[in-house]
Amino acid sequence: MENSIKEHVHELDSQLGKILLNVSTINDVRTLLGHVRENMDNLDPKQAHFYFYELHHKVRLMDDLMKYATNELNANYEAAQDAKQHLFDKIVRGKANEKNK
Repeated sequence: MENSIKEHVHELDSQLGKILLNVSTINDVRTLLGHVRENMDNLDPKQAHFYFYELHHKVRLMDDLMKYATNELNANYEAAQDAKQHLFDKIVRGKANEKNK
């Protein structure tokens, strides 16, 4: 049981590290989106067509990053949740079963 608990703790630690990277990516996209919005707010409407392709490229890039980051975040959260549940089952429920004996 001790070895199994260690494996689940390492898995949980790994998944939480991956979640931190996903959160960092999402924060970076948020910062970039703020810059794009500021640029659009300060854009001269008469020259908007000159900047359309640049803004379109940035929006596509942010959309792709958000899609991958959120997909990975959801998968990493589920894996962390599974590791936490295994630990809970082994430690909390295992101890509860020992007390009932």
